Amino acid sequence: MPLPRVDNLQEFNRQLLIKCDEDMDRSHYLKQSNIQELFTEDLKNLLPLPAEPFDCSELVTVQTNSTAKFALHKGKHTYSTAPMYANTSLFARLTAYEVIVLDNNYREVIRHDRLYGDKLLQQMNWIPYLTQLSRRPAALKYSGIYELFPEEVKTFLESLSIPGKKEILSVLARLSQEADFTSATAALKTAVAHGAADADSIIATFSRLNSQLLELEPITLAPEIPKMPSFTPCTSDYDQIFLKGGRAVETADC
Repeated sequence: MPLPRVDNLQEFNRQLLIKCDEDMDRSHYLKQSNIQELFTEDLKNLLPLPAEPFDCSELVTVQTNSTAKFALHKGKHTYSTAPMYANTSLFARLTAYEVIVLDNNYREVIRHDRLYGDKLLQQMNWIPYLTQLSRRPAALKYSGIYELFPEEVKTFLESLSIPGKKEILSVLARLSQEADFTSATAALKTAVAHGAADADSIIATFSRLNSQLLELEPITLAPEIPKMPSFTPCTSDYDQIFLKGGRAVETADC
């Protein structure tokens, strides 16, 4: 039987445990009893597990380069940190699944899925680099994060002046820290689709897209209170007016 190819170690282990449980539903080769039943009897005599889980991770010291990256596995696997940690000594906690980067006070900086194999591989999280790119927007097109933007956003960014790119990238960095890069980019894409080109409109769009509506139980009215016709609010008109910067626009019926 060929060795299995594993692309996700955690998922492979979950499936392996399922197969192990299924394999217990058979007779023991020597005792001729169901393996699951025998295991249940063994459990009654086992000692309890410790209250604190055993930490089997490895803590190593790593040195970042001028781009705030460091390498493991004899230089074959490269991981990113954040621009402020360029040319710095950090700690990396290695587990079977993750590489968790810590600063000198053991505070988490970033975490990556752990890489395996003998090929040259890289784990790059571009989000911490957004703030640095907002100061040097000319480098945006040559960074890996540029390819993560939708085409509409790329076109919009290319149309901006240098100060305009700085402002928008700064807003994206802030919103990505508050939520995540996907939500921040979705807000920018929506705002661009409505013709909004300023930071305030992007922030407002982000808040509207990510706000949670309060669900209330219906109120039971007394029989003597007359029934009023229902009214359905329409917010699309407000969206169009607000995202157009307050200019008069032709609104559509809901």
